[in-house]
Amino acid sequence: MHEASIAQSILDIAARHADGARGGRITSITVTVGALAAVEPECLRFAFEALARGTGAEHATLEIREDEGRGACRACGAEFAVTEFLPLCARCGSPEVHVSGGDALTVDSMEIEP
Repeated sequence: MHEASIAQSILDIAARHADGARGGRITSITVTVGALAAVEPECLRFAFEALARGTGAEHATLEIREDEGRGACRACGAEFAVTEFLPLCARCGSPEVHVSGGDALTVDSMEIEP
């Protein structure tokens, strides 16, 4: 389950920001998970809660926003939602698809109490 290492990275990022805010307690973290990022949101939430125990983020909430996959066909120029890792163009069926979004995980914001 690679979600555990991702959760640890999120906690590390939050801890660095909390240290910069003079060691405040982390109350919430918001992340965006792309549909094509190969991350299961509920597994990420479970790992986050387990790994946050005993840290400055122990009672923090993890808000997970999901981002739709997007692609553009290099053959015909169509833009469309992408739901598969090896997509075909929704218009012409070409495999020449450039994924243009929904393949990342970002830490968007966090709240830190003094």
